[in-house]
Amino acid sequence: MRVGYGSSAGFPDVYKTKIGLTTDTRSFIQNDGTVISTLSPGNELGNLKLKPELVKELEFGFEGKFFSNRVGIDLSIYNKISTDLIVERDLDPSTGYDFTTDNVAQVSNKGVEIGLNVALLQSKKEGGLSWDLTTNFTKNRNIVDELGLGSVKQLAFAGFTNLGNFAIEGRPFGVIMGSSIARDVNGNYIVGGDGNYLVNNELTEIGDPNADWRSTVINEISFRNITFGFQFEYQKGGDIYSTTAAALLSRGLTEDTNFDRSGTFVLPGVNQNGNINTTQIGLTQYGFNNSGFFINEQAIYDATNLRLREVSLSYSIPKKYLERTPFGKISISFVGQNLWFKAFNFPKYLNFDPEVLSLGVGNGQGFDYLTGPTAKRYGFNFNLTF
Repeated sequence: MRVGYGSSAGFPDVYKTKIGLTTDTRSFIQNDGTVISTLSPGNELGNLKLKPELVKELEFGFEGKFFSNRVGIDLSIYNKISTDLIVERDLDPSTGYDFTTDNVAQVSNKGVEIGLNVALLQSKKEGGLSWDLTTNFTKNRNIVDELGLGSVKQLAFAGFTNLGNFAIEGRPFGVIMGSSIARDVNGNYIVGGDGNYLVNNELTEIGDPNADWRSTVINEISFRNITFGFQFEYQKGGDIYSTTAAALLSRGLTEDTNFDRSGTFVLPGVNQNGNINTTQIGLTQYGFNNSGFFINEQAIYDATNLRLREVSLSYSIPKKYLERTPFGKISISFVGQNLWFKAFNFPKYLNFDPEVLSLGVGNGQGFDYLTGPTAKRYGFNFNLTF
């Protein structure tokens, strides 16, 4: 049994307390050929009151070995609170600046991690057949406890202010806000006179990029000097906004749209008078207007996926051949990564990998803006120990 408590600090990037200067050595050239250089203040307002963000965590755990160490269990339950989170906050342009870096929010993370190790096969002889299985399960729930911005109850911190990740009091950190399908008081979709859905341009929560839970299974099978390993990973839930899917589906560039397009379709919902919609639209119009180009909500997909994360095959030279050498071990391994995946809730032929990310390094997640596909990777390792 264990109990742990710890705290740590996080720091902003450099120069966030300063107002920078932008130098342009060739701002423009006069008619007589004179090159004019300019020096201007940056668009970020420095914050002299900026301080480190603080993370405090309390953890309870249990670890046990059973059946002659053939079964091992490791359980952790934690509560982590992050205060004074450092984010870029937009400013009114009338201030002369576009944004500043500030301490604004408190976020709590509560979750459980379970690890299980099982020796499925265990030979009594050295070099005999053995099979070890290791699996873990993680479930985390994060909530924005407060923003610390007075009457402001939501803050965009990644993406765009009309489509991005937001911090909203009482909601998971990073929910996706954007335009949605208009609904009536009963929650029914509203269809316009042209047979297509009406758009609600008021910012609406349309997705949560945080996974419900994740699990990993690692297998390692050994016989004599050969070891074969493979690792599966599963993610349940988590939403992603995908313009790749929207572009391919709306333009009919995927096998998923290989059907008779001369037919008609009636969108489920009600018209503006509250009656059941009966307006027919062509299938080509349905595909182009209802794939996510015009209403952000229609480009949201569930990112549940299963993947073969890694496969490896290694060989170690027997120790008896190394007795008269300075080496303790010589081994070579061949490794393949990201070899296969299945995104269950994307159209079958898109072959879309929900691991893509278009927002770069940072807290942004759940956005694909025509990002290049992920790649399979192959390699080998050659190890020598003395």
